Formats: sequence, structure tokens, C-alpha cells
Amino acid sequence: MSDVQRVREAIEVARRLKGAWDADAVAAIMDIADPHLPKPLERRGPAGVVALGGLPPLAGRERLAPLVAPAVVGALLPALRDGLVEGLGQRTPSTERPDLMACADAFATLRAWMAWRQREPEVQKLGVDIGKAILLSAKASLRSMQRLLESDDVPDLNALSMDLLRLEGLRWLAEVMRDAKVQGVLTELSRRLARLSLTRAAATIEAFVKTRDLITLFDNALVISQVDNLIVLAQRVLDAQEAGEEEVTAFVPTGDERALEALTVALGRLTDALFALARGAAGKPGKAETFFPSLVRQIDCLFRFTAHLRHSARPAVIDGIEERVRGNLRTLAAQVAGAVQEAIGNAGSDPAGLRAAVAQARELGTMLERHGLVAESGLIAVRIHAARKATPA
Repeated sequence: MSDVQRVREAIEVARRLKGAWDADAVAAIMDIADPHLPKPLERRGPAGVVALGGLPPLAGRERLAPLVAPAVVGALLPALRDGLVEGLGQRTPSTERPDLMACADAFATLRAWMAWRQREPEVQKLGVDIGKAILLSAKASLRSMQRLLESDDVPDLNALSMDLLRLEGLRWLAEVMRDAKVQGVLTELSRRLARLSLTRAAATIEAFVKTRDLITLFDNALVISQVDNLIVLAQRVLDAQEAGEEEVTAFVPTGDERALEALTVALGRLTDALFALARGAAGKPGKAETFFPSLVRQIDCLFRFTAHLRHSARPAVIDGIEERVRGNLRTLAAQVAGAVQEAIGNAGSDPAGLRAAVAQARELGTMLERHGLVAESGLIAVRIHAARKATPA
């Protein structure tokens, strides 16, 4: 019998134990256990299928447990252990094996069923093996994240968030396994790494806000464009705050609070910087094809972050930044629309200026429409339509 087949059988036994208790459930469990026992189980009499299936669920499971314990402890639980250990050692999930959560859930169910028997030490040893494998997998993700965080390059939030999600998956796995010790270690790791990632992102943003040169603008664009991953990291820190994972001390902010504050302060300053630069570039023909679109894309990402970071522990300062972005967009839309109107008046002598103004308007209008700013995107659309009619043949 293949290892995969044995794992599937273990999962089926667990499913039967959690489902309706009747003769069919007893027969199915006996059928799976029989090949792993010294001799076939008796199917009739007081310990038979009908008798055990007719008992109340708790009593029936307790009566069946010693009959099949050698098969569960000697074959099914080790198969689940081996499947989990092998799966945890792989960076990509296997399509051939049952998923790790199904294996962990089955292991927890069968372990609880066998825990009261005299073979409990054997069962606990199998659980320890899985806990060690979970921590080894977590350390691999930790090493990957540390390399990213220690690099002088702009933080790769995509890779960091993927490793963080892997840690969260391992934490959930430990929770399913009811391994509180391993779960506690993973909780601390994932929170700390999310916090460090946000701090690095905030530092990159602050560097741009202070210098506003092309190099830091590029670095900032790389960070802020990874908005979905930035949301993942921020949500992990917010989850930790809501759950009280870090001990709170009077008058001293926690590490999570400091990391989130660093990010929100940086985003607030970034809002002012991006809009100041965008207002300065609006209506400037030489900046139509390069600088202005880059600023609009960064503003778009900033808006997406503030609009999509939904959490019960979301700081009020994020609401304030979102409103500032909206208000600044209304002002910028009016300015760009005005620049198009002015360019229309000069279309005969400066057709290139009109094309540049329309290019800026189109870039901004698309973003405004995507975020539901109907009035502002409508104003832009009217000016673009007027510009088409005024364009020299």
C-alpha cells in the first residue's frame, strides 16, 4: 500500500469519527484498520459492527478504540506524521498528496481518540516530530526574510509577504494540531517580521520624502507599488494589536504600535510630497510623458492602500490620510482640467502643449474613475472631449 493511500485512509477514519455514528461508520473504520492488525476484527457479537454502531457516539468510539488502536497508532498516525513532515519540507504544495491542513486535522482527531490509551507516549512522540518539522519550515522562511530585510536594496514586499503568509499558514497548522508551544513561537516570529518589514518600507518612503530625487523616487515607487503586499503586512500587525499578542506597558508604545506609527507618519508625509510634485508637474508639457504619470501611479497605490486596508483595529490616522488623498485629488483634477482648457485656447500656436495636457488629463481621469470619483473624472472627460474638437486637423 502506498504512503499516500495510507494517509487518505487515516483522513477517512477521522472523518468517520467526526461524522454520524452508526453501523456504516464502524464498518468503514474496521475495513481500514483490518489490514494493519494481526488478525481480522470480529464483525458480529457485542464488539461487532451492529452492536458498536448502535451505542451512543461517545460510548461507541470508546469501545472501538482499543480494538483498532494497533492500526491507528502503528500505521495511520505515522503515515500522517510522515506526510506532514514531507509536505512541510517542500516549498510548493504537492498535487498528489492531501493538503497539510487535512492531514493535521486528521492527526489531531486520531491523536485525541487514542490519547487515553496506554500507548499515549507513542502518540505524543509523533506529535513532537510534527512540531519540530513545523519549526524547521518556519526557520527556512525566517532565513529568507532575514536576507531580504538585511539587504541594502529596496525591500521586496512581495517576497516578504509570501513568506509571512507561509508563517501564518504554519501557525494555523500548529493551531489545528493543538500545539500551543509551537503556535506561540510562530505567532511571535510572524508578528516581529511583519513589524520589521513595515519599518523598512517606512524608512524607504521617508528617504524619498526628505530628498525627493530621482533615485529615492524610484525606490519609493517600488515600495508603494507593492500595495497589496503592504496591506498583508499591515493587517498582520493590526491582528496582533487586536489580539493583544504583545504585552502592553503603560506610557510605552509596543513594537507593533511603533512600526505602524512609522508607516502611517511616512504615508502622511508621502501624501503631501506626491501631491506637491503632481501640482508642480500639472500643465508642464515637458513632464507629461514621464514624471506626471509616475506620480499619478504612486498616488493611485497610496489611495488603494488607505481604501482597502479594512480592519476593526484600523487607526483613525489612516482615515485621515484617505480623506486628504480624496481632497487633494479633487484639487488636482480641477487644476489639470484647467490646464487642458488653457491649452485648448492655445491649440493653434501650441498643438504639442495641448497633446501633453490631454495626456496628463487622461492619466489622471482613468485613476479617478477607478476610485469612484465620478464628478472629478467627469470634469476631466468633458475637457478631453473639448480638446478633441479643438485639435487642429
